[in-house]
Amino acid sequence: MRGGERKKVKKWRGHYFVYVRSANDREVRKYRIITPGLKSELRKWEAQNKLKQIIDRETGGPVATPDSEVTLRWFWENRFLPLQAHWRESTREGLCS
Repeated sequence: MRGGERKKVKKWRGHYFVYVRSANDREVRKYRIITPGLKSELRKWEAQNKLKQIIDRETGGPVATPDSEVTLRWFWENRFLPLQAHWRESTREGLCS
């Protein structure tokens, strides 16, 4: 090393969001960054597994479960189409016919 230069230590970094309730009972999204470990000590898949464990612990585990009552037709008519207000009438007619 020359003149006080240091070699940079490479670390794995993980990013995720957590939703917390604020004082006025609104959900607020918080950004989190963690360092699962050094790249010299963990393989990529090990760092990913460690990040997944941390996320599961902080969020209480996987929460999204499929609803067997929701069909593609229901999703299309009740969730997707209402969000497409910016479509021209010709586009809407072509896709919905």
